[in-house]
Amino acid sequence: MLKLTPYQFGTIFESLRTAGVAGGSEKRQATRMDVQTKISLASLAGGKAGRCYTGLTRDVSASGVGFFQFAPFANGDPFLVCFPFGKEELVIQSQSMFCRPMADGMFLVGAQFEAIATPAMIEQLKAARAGAVDRIRQSILT
Repeated sequence: MLKLTPYQFGTIFESLRTAGVAGGSEKRQATRMDVQTKISLASLAGGKAGRCYTGLTRDVSASGVGFFQFAPFANGDPFLVCFPFGKEELVIQSQSMFCRPMADGMFLVGAQFEAIATPAMIEQLKAARAGAVDRIRQSILT
């Protein structure tokens, strides 16, 4: 399990707070701060980044994140979560700890941070993002 440094957590929280609505609560092993804003996610299979999509944060802590997304996860499913990190992005390899249906097509996921993404994963993520843009362009132009 990865636990973010106070600097990393503070920078992520401040970046998310400025983009959304923030509050605070004390739960579980680490303090969870309520913050609602859009985050980027990517599936991870065999250590390779795949499909890119967005989710909506519910809360974030130094050891994990709760968010809403459109598809269910099984416990232990790996994925990448991309947080704003000041003017940059911090990509964290994570795994789902639970997934609950909230409404039709909406699931609440609780995730634990595992490690900072490797440079290879970040390059795959960039390629996956570029591929998604190309697919959209092609669908519009044809």
